[in-house]
Order: sequence, then structure tokens, then C-alpha cells
Amino acid sequence: MDESNEASRPLLSRYPSETLLMPRRERAKPIFYGVESFWPTLIDFYSVQDDTRVLWSSRSHRKTFYTLYMAFVRDPRWRFMSWSLWTAAFSIAGASFYLYGSVNECDFEPHAAQLNASEVPIEVIHKWVDLPYFLGAVCFFIAQLLTYLEVINCCHDLERWLHEYVHAKPSVRRMKWFGFSPYRIDYWSALLNVVGWGLLVCARGYIYRAKVFGVINLSRGDPKIFWGHWIPSLLGYFCLTVGMYLAHVEVIHRWFVCRLNKLEFWVTGTNCLSVLFLFMCSVSQFIDPVNIVFTDDSSMTAFQIGSALGLAAAVLSVIEVERLHLPSRHPVYGKFEKTGGSIYGSV
Repeated sequence: MDESNEASRPLLSRYPSETLLMPRRERAKPIFYGVESFWPTLIDFYSVQDDTRVLWSSRSHRKTFYTLYMAFVRDPRWRFMSWSLWTAAFSIAGASFYLYGSVNECDFEPHAAQLNASEVPIEVIHKWVDLPYFLGAVCFFIAQLLTYLEVINCCHDLERWLHEYVHAKPSVRRMKWFGFSPYRIDYWSALLNVVGWGLLVCARGYIYRAKVFGVINLSRGDPKIFWGHWIPSLLGYFCLTVGMYLAHVEVIHRWFVCRLNKLEFWVTGTNCLSVLFLFMCSVSQFIDPVNIVFTDDSSMTAFQIGSALGLAAAVLSVIEVERLHLPSRHPVYGKFEKTGGSIYGSV
């Protein structure tokens, strides 16, 4: 394209939209979708040269960035190299540990106020109740660490990505362990989730060494429990709530909208509900006057519902990753692999 045409080309705009609009056919350019102040989460590429359209999504992009090439050559090893599948596996383990610990906790009565009258030693209760809770928090923490690594190692040089995509070339990048991308919503979501689960690991680790146990058999009278468990738990669940909501916004491309026909909407939405129920359990045990309204049984019910929703979200995410690697989802992938074409749209 000559310089005169480049000068007359209008600036690309970024704005949210519920529907995808086809760009004008006289120019090959992308249209951006997403929320303000962040890198767009959805881009509609259109090439006038060959009348081809590519829909780029930030979530599907990072979940298939390293593994899509192997899926197309029918290499089953892509499942072992997928960050997302390992994240889902650790999330399934974490939710299972939470459910297992909650079932065991319901078997140990009386509650903390009468714990000294119990014939069961506290060390035994820690083994059957608090150890599963601690392992569950560790599994969730590892899962979010993997998501963080997936986010910072995903290439957002879209010119380069388009070239690799339409030529079916494997993506080769140097591994990064640290990154800072304040303009990307998935970065803040992953970072907040890492911080949140890190705080919850500290909280559960403290309870494992304390004279109390579980999630509802806790006392607020000891200042050490206040600083060792309640404060890290409340801060951790707050970070998780914000982080999961940002992950949901990345999928729906708006601050508040429903996309019930999208599987990723149900994955992130279920995760949001899971964290909200876990947060509700913590709030109902600690903050006045909420703890007066909610009984111990209702708090435990909220915890178990949150854990079950987390398990369901992890299973749905496995299905999501499998669907993202289906060849039918990528009709343009490798289109220029044999023809030698080199230009596809423009960013």
C-alpha cells in the first residue's frame, strides 16, 4: 500500500460491541472489541485480497498459542503441553480436596466452642480436615500460577501471529517467568488470582498449626487467629472475586452482558459464582452482623456449593480447551501453507 493511502487511512478505533460488525470491504483492517483502558479482547480481522475473515479472541489465543500446531498434525502430546489443561487438572484436584475436607468436617462435632470436650485429638482432626483444605488451596494456587505463566508467555505481536496462523507454523518463544503487561485484562486477572490463592494458602497453613480446625469451627476471640486466618482469608477472597470477574469480562468483552451461547461464558461465570460462595462462607463467619444471621450449617453449605461450582468450572474448562483445538474451529489455519501467500490484512 502506497504512502498516500496510508496517510488517508482512518485511525483504528477500540470500542465494545455485543455483535460483530463486518469491516468495510475496501480496506483490509481489524475491528477491535473490548472494554476501555485495556487491550482489546476480541479482534475481527478481514482480508480483502482473498475475502477471508479471522476472529481473534485473547482467551482462545493464549489457550492454543503453543499447542494448535500439534493438534493439527494430530500429535496427542499437545494435551501434556497445554498450560490450560494442567490448570484445569490442578483446579479439579483443589476443588475435590475442598469437598473432601468439608465432608470430614461435618463429621467432627461438637464445634470449636466445645472442642476441648471432644475425645478426638486436634492432631487427628487436622489430618482429616485441615490437611485437605491446605492441599486444596495449594492446588488452586499452582493452577493460577500456571495461568499467569500462560498469560505472560503468550505473544501479542498480532502481525507475527497472523503470519504463523495462516502458514501453519509452530510458535517458538523463549520462556518467561516474570512479566508486566498492565494494558491486558488477562494479566491483572491472573495476577489477582495468584495473590488471592497465595493469601489463602497462608491462612489455611496457619489453621493447620492452630488449636482450631475447619472453616466453621473457628473462634474470633484469639487475636492470632484474627491476623493469621481471617485477614488473609478476606483479602484473598476479595482478590479472587475481582480477578475472576475480570476473567469473565475478558470473555464477554463488556463490563455487564450475558452470552449464554458461549461455553467460555459458563466457564468463567461458574468460577465467579464459586468464589462468591466461598467468600460468603468467610464473611458469614467473621463480619457482624452477618455472622448472626447465618448459622454454621448455612456457612458450610455455601462453602460446599462454592467448591462444587469450582469443580464444575474446571471440568467445563477441559471441554473448552478440547473444543478450541478442533480443526473445524479454525477454517483459515494453514490457508497459505502451500500457496506461499504472505500478506493477510493489516494491524
